[in-house]
Amino acid sequence: MVTIQVKKAFNLNIDSVLTHYPVGKHEVDEAVANHPYTKFHLADDEEPAAPPAKTAEQLEAEAAELAAKTASIIKGLVTEEKPVPPIDTVNAALREAGLPTIKAADRDAVLNVTE
Repeated sequence: MVTIQVKKAFNLNIDSVLTHYPVGKHEVDEAVANHPYTKFHLADDEEPAAPPAKTAEQLEAEAAELAAKTASIIKGLVTEEKPVPPIDTVNAALREAGLPTIKAADRDAVLNVTE
């Protein structure tokens, strides 16, 4: 006998004998356990592996890249008429680029604006 873990209930017909297997553990013959239809309904043996955790260096590099992209977009919005672009304009451009929005103080820090 073999123990199987059924993840989705099913009916199996072997030698004209129909057997219902509800979700859960069952002791079955080798023929039942090795049947392709049975295998299709069994729980996976292993949990999916979690992605590896990022190192501090990787996180810092991602943060630096994000900051550089954000600064580039903000500086690209600067004109003579508007040396400090409105925060709504900045955030619209950031959203369009798929980047997170920022606060006015962050915009001002990028542009070295002091009050």
